[in-house]
Amino acid sequence: MKTLKVLILALFAFFCLSMSTTYSKIWRVNNRSGIVADFTTAQAAHDGASAGDSIFLEPSPTGYGNITLTKKLIIIGTGYFLDQNPETQWKINWPAKLGTVQFSSTPSSTSAYSQLMGVTCNGALTVNVPNITIRRIYLNGSTYLSYVTDTISNINFKENYCIGSLHIEPQTHDIVIQNNIFVLNLPSYFLQISGSVAYNGLFMNNILMLGNYPANTLDIDNFIIQNNIMSEGYFYPSNSIYSFNISNGTVFGNQNGNQQNVNMNTVFLFTGSTDGQYQLKEGSPAIGAGAGGVDCGAFGGPNPYLLSGMPPIPAIYYFMIGDPDSEYNVHLKVKSHN
Repeated sequence: MKTLKVLILALFAFFCLSMSTTYSKIWRVNNRSGIVADFTTAQAAHDGASAGDSIFLEPSPTGYGNITLTKKLIIIGTGYFLDQNPETQWKINWPAKLGTVQFSSTPSSTSAYSQLMGVTCNGALTVNVPNITIRRIYLNGSTYLSYVTDTISNINFKENYCIGSLHIEPQTHDIVIQNNIFVLNLPSYFLQISGSVAYNGLFMNNILMLGNYPANTLDIDNFIIQNNIMSEGYFYPSNSIYSFNISNGTVFGNQNGNQQNVNMNTVFLFTGSTDGQYQLKEGSPAIGAGAGGVDCGAFGGPNPYLLSGMPPIPAIYYFMIGDPDSEYNVHLKVKSHN
């Protein structure tokens, strides 16, 4: 019997059936030699697509370049840490990589209501329009929410793995920052959320491994801050409501369900894959310690962080061809990653 680990981006048939009534066309992007696809760069795919289309960035050792979006699009990559976690669709660590990404608009077109999922961003990610979803992204560069003078709103920043800086400018409001892992343990990488405008946001079920650097501050105005786990860094609540958070210091205090001076070695596994090490270990003080009895941290709550940032589409992650004379000679395993 011969077993093949098939390296497949996604189960396109299922996805096409589910999306065809909503989005007019799906475009493939692949820059590997010998692979026939619609485009070889992300920007060319954007320019060739129509508003409402979906763009698949397929596995490649080479990045797909920078992209400026001025249309409503769904851009889907392969996930990341693909060789480290089970049930990914690609056993070689070839994520779909982008350089800089900008959500923008023109006088006649806008990228509002776009979604970006499953890609690796090695450059700055800038959001200058409202109603954007950034989900399950590996962020190696800085992220700017509303780096312009116009006011933007309704930004969903969820289930991402971030080693670059996050900046929320005063022009932004109604933001959801949820179930992310921030690992910012260098002085050149920092989390600095601050400004003079009431953001009216939700900061929930995040993990913040910030390091002891002055710039690593969580300073947000008029947010609900809940169910987070924070190691090192500084916290300035700025009219925010904070409860059921855990810290290895005293930044949250011990009122309203907050826990202080918690040893992080009792909280996390600290073994396994790059992102899997931040799962809660057995007996962790974060288990059931969140509002309503949910777990604190990125793997808790109704929309937990998913290992490797797998996009929420069906994918084949295992395919076995057996004896051709056998009654059951093909076996495959499919997961939705929702």
